[in-house]
Amino acid sequence: MCYLVGSSVRPVVTFNPNWDKIFTTESLTMTCNVRSPIPKDMRYTWYKDNNPIHTGQSFVIGDAAEHNSGNYRCSGSNMVTSDSVRLDVTQSWVILQAPLYIHEGDDVTLRCHHYPGYSGGRTMFTRNNTVIRNWESDSVFRITNISIDRSGKYTCRKEFPGGRQESSDVSISVKELFRAPEIKVKTNQVLEGDHMTLTCDTSLSPHRQTDLQFAFYRDQLTV
Repeated sequence: MCYLVGSSVRPVVTFNPNWDKIFTTESLTMTCNVRSPIPKDMRYTWYKDNNPIHTGQSFVIGDAAEHNSGNYRCSGSNMVTSDSVRLDVTQSWVILQAPLYIHEGDDVTLRCHHYPGYSGGRTMFTRNNTVIRNWESDSVFRITNISIDRSGKYTCRKEFPGGRQESSDVSISVKELFRAPEIKVKTNQVLEGDHMTLTCDTSLSPHRQTDLQFAFYRDQLTV
């Protein structure tokens, strides 16, 4: 037998669009996601910088302003609160946008975004001060099947009619989807003829609502 041990029941905050940084005047919707089954009378509460600000499963920021920057979390009735997530709202020329959560194996898109209403040209991306993509017209940089060793400080530069502008650094930390499984035996000593239960012990990232599948092997053969 095999069990998923220690899986989290915390709600998870997601953003749509899935960027952790936006410009003023732009909009974003936050959603408080709870694992099924969800009670019909579930009540949601939103907090910004530890202060309650809204009730309801979704929280919409339209025509964003800099005061909307902050740390957000949510809770469902009779549940612990979610982990805190950061949203930054800025008026700078160029920002590097990244997804809210990045796990190993994800296909990740980074976007070098310039302020709405202005005309931007070619874009360059760097990681830890090393160019990873030279000047091209495409404003996005895609990483397929990202690995933990791709963590680092990313920046981008964009050309404008009056010159070039650079984004601030964005620290990207690629998380493990789940920790390495460990086999556990429920009894300290097993005698011949006894029943024995093995448990495949691991924990899934609380930011992923994914079903893990398990298999057991004995002498490298499936049992």
